[in-house]
Amino acid sequence: MALQSFPEKWAWQRANERAGSDEEIKSIYEKFTLAQKLEKEGRLKEAKALYKEAAQRARVVYIEEEEYVRDRVRFEQELKRQRELAERYFEEGRLEEAKQLWRGIVEKD
Repeated sequence: MALQSFPEKWAWQRANERAGSDEEIKSIYEKFTLAQKLEKEGRLKEAKALYKEAAQRARVVYIEEEEYVRDRVRFEQELKRQRELAERYFEEGRLEEAKQLWRGIVEKD
């Protein structure tokens, strides 16, 4: 299965992994929890505002994580392409070109 099919899943996974240590994520959970409490108390206008705020912040976090994942996928694909080219150069006896590509791969990774 291609790497491109997973960014959305990985973005949510990364956001969830941040939940235990990231203040921003903790703040979103706190807002959501407070909104639930306010809703149970009948303070619906206040609850709605907090739900909206938490949802907006969560969306921003998700978009940030999705961008990160997509960048990493592109980076990994580029490294793979360079590795394959270096291997082809090596097989063709173009050792200096292969060596330069491998060096570049190691420096990037």
